[in-house]
Amino acid sequence: MKISQQIILRDKVRRRKFRNSYRAFMKTGKIIAALVLSVYSTHTVYNFLFRDDFFLIKSVVADARSPLAAKIESDLKPLLGRSILLTAAGRLETELQKKYPEILNIRIERKLPDGIRVAYALREPAAFVRGGKNAQGIDLEGQRFPLPKEHSQPEKSLPELVLNGLSQTDEPLQFIQAWRGVSGSFSQNESWKLSKVTVDKYGEISAELASAEGPQTMTLSWGLPEQKHFSEKFMRLKQVRDDLNSRNLQPKFIDMAGVPHSKGAERVLVGIRKG
Repeated sequence: MKISQQIILRDKVRRRKFRNSYRAFMKTGKIIAALVLSVYSTHTVYNFLFRDDFFLIKSVVADARSPLAAKIESDLKPLLGRSILLTAAGRLETELQKKYPEILNIRIERKLPDGIRVAYALREPAAFVRGGKNAQGIDLEGQRFPLPKEHSQPEKSLPELVLNGLSQTDEPLQFIQAWRGVSGSFSQNESWKLSKVTVDKYGEISAELASAEGPQTMTLSWGLPEQKHFSEKFMRLKQVRDDLNSRNLQPKFIDMAGVPHSKGAERVLVGIRKG
């Protein structure tokens, strides 16, 4: 009886061990199958996203309103055939702005599945500065850049800024910006075109103005370009201009350095052109 029970017990132990081993084997098999399927799926998705030609860049288009478009498209030509998903747009934007300082801002957009579009805005020159072989434009932020073709003869369309070695451009550019804002207050036949702005070693500004009435130029001594006094000085300048017009006099120079005066005794010096 005891022998029979021992045999049955051994059979149960063997069957239990077998079932446990079988379950462990099946569990391991499922894990291996899941890993194989995961690797296969990852490989398939990777090939679809980064190796198949569906997401490979086939076209690069830049805003065609500027001659710079062809240069930008040429610079980005090496992107053709690369994955659009791996394109570092921010890095490319920084590189293009560094290469072309005339770009004010730029945005590179992905046009899925296979296109790149480049939109950008150019800086607007407020004046030009001479130096080297070619004149350069300078905008109201003080950034220098090559002049566009429409300003190939900058002296006809822009005022010249002469800094005499000074590096600070904020105040003379503020003067140019303020002049733009008030020059329209003169009627068309009385307008003065700003042709040159010079900053001396003391930081004082003088300007050459070309009259719409003839080829003569007039020198304007402005003094220190303190922005808080711009409105007051421009108003005083207009009063002087109106007074000269009423007397049919043409100024050779106007000295506004004494406006405003700390003690209220404003003094404007005017030189009258003979004949």
